[in-house]
Amino acid sequence: MKTKISSILTLLFISLAISSFAQKPYLNLNGLRPIKIVKITEKTYYNNKVSKRYFSYNNISQKVHTEEIYKRSSYSNNITFNDKGDIIKEDKWEYKYIYDDKGILILKEAYYDKIKSGKRTYIYDSNQKLIEENFIDLYDSILMSKELYEYNIEGNLIKKTSHDILSNGYYDVIEYDNKGKEISKKVFDQNDSLFSISTYKYDDTLLIESSKKYNNENYSKITFKYNKNNKLIEKTYYLYDTIRNRFENKFDEKRRIVEYRYFNPEINRYSLFEYDDKNETMIIKEYFYETFCLTTKYISPNYKKVIFYMDGNLKYTEILKWDRWGNIREIKKYDSQNNLKKHTKYKYSFWD
Repeated sequence: MKTKISSILTLLFISLAISSFAQKPYLNLNGLRPIKIVKITEKTYYNNKVSKRYFSYNNISQKVHTEEIYKRSSYSNNITFNDKGDIIKEDKWEYKYIYDDKGILILKEAYYDKIKSGKRTYIYDSNQKLIEENFIDLYDSILMSKELYEYNIEGNLIKKTSHDILSNGYYDVIEYDNKGKEISKKVFDQNDSLFSISTYKYDDTLLIESSKKYNNENYSKITFKYNKNNKLIEKTYYLYDTIRNRFENKFDEKRRIVEYRYFNPEINRYSLFEYDDKNETMIIKEYFYETFCLTTKYISPNYKKVIFYMDGNLKYTEILKWDRWGNIREIKKYDSQNNLKKHTKYKYSFWD
């Protein structure tokens, strides 16, 4: 139970919105049983609207089919993979791959509506490192782009040269520290003039600062701070030496998030995460400074019930059902008067 709540909390922290679960309910939280097909049926009761969605996967969790059916429209897409995991067909596009006797890709051809439209060729060195990539437009037999790659003795990419008929060409020079971590990336134009430089600083293994300059003028910088458990507690983004946005996290002794703050010139958000240790109910309180609005979510153990308040007034309640594999099975959403407003059902089939 604690593992599931931990997984849900992680997703909540990223989106801070329950809608993320509705968008990707087919994520198997424990990863023990790959999903083959998901069928989603949703009915809204304020306009009597019904929609259906189907997602199919192969046995290595690659999505191979998507279909969405609405009252007045529909959408579908099929994707086919080869045994190497490459896409060979999608909608009207088809791709053909040629490999050498060592199984390394040397040619990729693209067809649109059965007409050959372009190809990419790949050339490698004796260490099977990619050293040249070419893209050719087969309509006009024009070399559209060429990319050349160079490596150091450790096998790290140190230079990438790009030629494009739509631009004048440029090249990247990449530097590493003695631990193999990238510390800078310089971009030069065709006249060997420095166009941009990105730099990276670390505290042992953790990235603590990344910055970028264009034409030798500061453009952006991101700083990172961590607690003693290596959890990110502060991230600040600067644009032209001015703070553009920042978020801060605080954790309790159980390494659970208890506070989240977000700042930028337009939006300020303050979130508190509280826990009832007796039954593991999680409470999320968010305050939006720009609207002076306070929202509160009460999330029951195992994420079976969510009660949402705005400025102390009940707005909606959601009742959720999960299967033993950690997949959502059903969501019922009720308004403040306990009227059913939306009912979503999920059906799954699994690979053996």
